[in-house]
Amino acid sequence: MSAAQNRGRPRRLRRWALIFLASPFVLLVFGNLIGATPLATGIIEERIERHLGLGLDCEIAGLGWTPWSGGVVRDLKLRSSQSNSPFVEVGKVTIDPSWRSMLQRKKRFDSLIIENVTLNLTLEELREILAARKARPQIVQPKVTEKSSKKNEEEDEEKEPKLEAKENPDSQKSDPTISSRPSPVTVPVDDFEGEVILKNIALKFSSTKHPELAVELDEIEGEIPLWGQERSGRIIFSKVRIGNDGNTEKLDLPLTWKKQGLEINESQMHILGVTFSLAASVRLTQGLPFGIGVDLPAQRINFTSMGNNAPPIDLDQFRCSNKLQGYLLYPSLLHGSSRSQVGKTDFRDAKDGSHIRFDHGRAELTLNPAGLYARDFHLIGSEEAILGNGHLSSSGEGAAVVRIVASPERAEGYAKRVKSVSRDWELAFEPLITPDRLYRDLLFDLSNGTLVFDIGKDRKVVSFRDAFAKIKHGRQPIIVPEIP
Repeated sequence: MSAAQNRGRPRRLRRWALIFLASPFVLLVFGNLIGATPLATGIIEERIERHLGLGLDCEIAGLGWTPWSGGVVRDLKLRSSQSNSPFVEVGKVTIDPSWRSMLQRKKRFDSLIIENVTLNLTLEELREILAARKARPQIVQPKVTEKSSKKNEEEDEEKEPKLEAKENPDSQKSDPTISSRPSPVTVPVDDFEGEVILKNIALKFSSTKHPELAVELDEIEGEIPLWGQERSGRIIFSKVRIGNDGNTEKLDLPLTWKKQGLEINESQMHILGVTFSLAASVRLTQGLPFGIGVDLPAQRINFTSMGNNAPPIDLDQFRCSNKLQGYLLYPSLLHGSSRSQVGKTDFRDAKDGSHIRFDHGRAELTLNPAGLYARDFHLIGSEEAILGNGHLSSSGEGAAVVRIVASPERAEGYAKRVKSVSRDWELAFEPLITPDRLYRDLLFDLSNGTLVFDIGKDRKVVSFRDAFAKIKHGRQPIIVPEIP
């Protein structure tokens, strides 16, 4: 072997060693360059759109990945097909996968960092999104035999979890239908831990037609623990704004991760002068079951002190208990209840100084997959009373009956006030069995997205939206008498 060959062999070895060491970096750079192309972003966009299933358009500026910091999604935007501007903008999402969990065939991450998020969603746009979802063509299921039908039912039962019964355990033993329901299987405690980190999140929910109903949550920061042993986290809402009066509040929610679930348990919180307690939990099991409880102890709530545009209502000894449970992955499986009681209640008219006073009241609402039901609502006073009940189905249709009972003097005053707002309206009170009380039943109907009620002459229906606009605008200056 010549001396030249002896000198060339180490050079080739060094060259191959250099290529071997440099190839991961070359592949990394090449992979990140591909991640910035429309081909790669288009694949991820399509998967996100299909996973959400809301008919939304997704747009991603670029993708990136490194072995030590995970994957990165930059400038993600979501918009409805009817809008040109996005209602969700996410500056950056970083996912750092847990390699140990991958080896155990589990989809876990060490950290998920979500930064610079802006969500600006209006009620009208939300209706369009839900309407587009309902309008999508349904998949026609093929005909199946009796055996395959039973098999499919069993599979569906595994995919769609049932709500956990909350009754007494002793009663569950005597009811075979309840005891046979499959309960969610908990996941064993992992020996690795993960967390979701939120940075600079801003959320706004509003209505273009009613801007006074806006809710803004700005400068949200948080650390949400997931998996592993019991530990704590926190979500901070630095600026909470309700309505358009400019008043801001701060909300600090401590989190606890234990028994494969996230929990919030705050016995006393304050927003806009209202004291309440909050208990919430979500479990990382099949379907992601969750539960929320919000209780307001007996207290006085004066809405006029909350802002310039607040309604002139003063509630004394108001207490309320609200519960909601369901599955995050199955929004149709919702159950809830709300029960409220109130003492003296004053409604004041800022224009003429008059007011209506009730001595006590009560409201009871229930929610199930079929819809929302108001079983009982009443306000009772010495001169008048308001009673009602109604329902709102999950398909967006509903009806309600509101009965107004008043003394003859009060009834005449109500009729004049209604007439002063619109000459085409009237409250034709009818006598009750007792001669000192009159009543009027207002019938409300919601169908095809329009709410109407029979306040027109001869029980003619009137759009509630138009009526609300007239009442808000004020009375007519002069009532012209009708010529017979």
